[in-house]
Amino acid sequence: MNITHQLQALLEQAVQTATGQSELIVLENPRHEGFGDYATPIAMQLAKKLGQNPREIAQQIMENIPDNTIIEKAEIAGPGFLNITLAPEIVSESLREFAAEKPLVPVRKKRIEVEFASPNVAKPLHFGHFRGLILGESLARLLRHSGHEVLTDNFVGDWGTQFGKLIVAIRKWGDKKTIDHNPIEELVRLYRKFHQEAEHDAELEKQGAEEFRKMEVEHDAENLELWKWIVGESLKDFFVVTDRLDAHFDEMRGESFYEKMLPTVLEKLRTSGIGSTGEAGALVVEFGDESKLPTMIFQKSDGATLYQTRDLAKIIFYDSEGFDEMIYVVGNEQNLHFRQVFETARRLGYQGAWTHAGHGLVRLPEGKMSARAGTVISLSEVFDEAYKRAFASLIEHNSEIIGKEREDLAEILAIGALKFNDLGQNRKTDILFDWEAMLDFNGYSGPFIQYSAVRCASILRKATDHCPPVKGESKGVLSFEHEAELSLAKKILRFSDVVLEAAERLEPHVLAEYLFQLAGEYNSFYAKCPVLKADEPERTTRLFLTQKTAETLTHGLYLLGIKTPKQM
Repeated sequence: MNITHQLQALLEQAVQTATGQSELIVLENPRHEGFGDYATPIAMQLAKKLGQNPREIAQQIMENIPDNTIIEKAEIAGPGFLNITLAPEIVSESLREFAAEKPLVPVRKKRIEVEFASPNVAKPLHFGHFRGLILGESLARLLRHSGHEVLTDNFVGDWGTQFGKLIVAIRKWGDKKTIDHNPIEELVRLYRKFHQEAEHDAELEKQGAEEFRKMEVEHDAENLELWKWIVGESLKDFFVVTDRLDAHFDEMRGESFYEKMLPTVLEKLRTSGIGSTGEAGALVVEFGDESKLPTMIFQKSDGATLYQTRDLAKIIFYDSEGFDEMIYVVGNEQNLHFRQVFETARRLGYQGAWTHAGHGLVRLPEGKMSARAGTVISLSEVFDEAYKRAFASLIEHNSEIIGKEREDLAEILAIGALKFNDLGQNRKTDILFDWEAMLDFNGYSGPFIQYSAVRCASILRKATDHCPPVKGESKGVLSFEHEAELSLAKKILRFSDVVLEAAERLEPHVLAEYLFQLAGEYNSFYAKCPVLKADEPERTTRLFLTQKTAETLTHGLYLLGIKTPKQM
């Protein structure tokens, strides 16, 4: 049981004794130094319920805290906050047992499916896909560290009317040699040409819809063979990007995986009375005025299904597999779509926990990227530009690293900078791309935190040149003689709480902000407390703090999907 849980148990017991109420204690980080290590608004929460003054309730709670070795001081602040300062002894004891890499034990272990990436086949991954890819990977790592069983799933857009359009375009304007030479680039060109021509020829849209209908309804062999080839070529291109991003998928259950389940799904909609036949003969779900949700089509009048039909099939499938929760890492613009699909599933009687972890757009100074206009910036282009800038920055900051080592380091810094620039900000908001801030070795950036971890590792290496590796497991090794030592120790011990908060809120920026603060805390500690030149027992304590800082920064970066280099 970590410090937070121990403290919660003590305060819950005090509340029960003082007020007779059984309440779950919420602990917060005070906003200002000097206000203790934890704060709880429990007295203010109970004030309305009991009709008493919150400060008086706080006083009663404080007086009934059982004898313990955890709390050094408890104080009442403001309208009734109860502020707690930890005893140095419990900090020392907890730090000896602390291991950043050790997974946490949840109150209830859940089976969670995380869907992310979900690219459309026959299109290169552009910069608009970046947020979903790295957010999904980080959320999966955070949830796993929090003790849950997580399955990552790439719901590839490998089914739908767009394939009928592409088949028409290939047959009308495609050249086999040109396509074989550069499949994705040529398929994108043909798809764009289809839409350009369709602006002047309305029959093209009908032809595209008919070719997809033949695939889905008639299982046309020629169309299906061409579709399989398109999917295969697209996934080759996709894995080049995911390998570079270190993003992983346990399953690749694309839309086509659910195609065989669609007749059953449609029948459920009909027989349950949830679905009805619309004016044009399509199968629709009408939600009613009270829901404020517009009608959703699940089957066109020609028999073809839509994206939402496959989404509903996916919910039914994962429910049958015994999953407790499904998380969809998809852009904010799909919020209405998911509300409609989730509500349809509920009306069919499914009770799962489905969460749309929406995210904003990545904007360049020029504005939003347009998919059909041909102005999309590919992810590969962005990666290459980041690499060039990181490589140039390395030459400026450390000319001693050369050759293959410099190339590898530039790649780690480039990808880390791109990821932190995104994950360090609230996923719900749009992001403006800023090269200078992203690669700033001294600012709120990936390289700053990576450098801090590398610096700690370097200090530890120098220490082992002169003495055995530091061992902090034995009792009595840690003695905090300087305020900066105790402050750093407390910051390190916040790691588990931060990871849990980031996982529960599905917001990696909570962890990113903590890592930046921890790196800053270590730099402040190092400026005030000599490490290698300190006398014992301070030297061992400070080396141990350095070791734990390095481990926490390194594993924290890992949970964001960012690698820590060996040198910088």
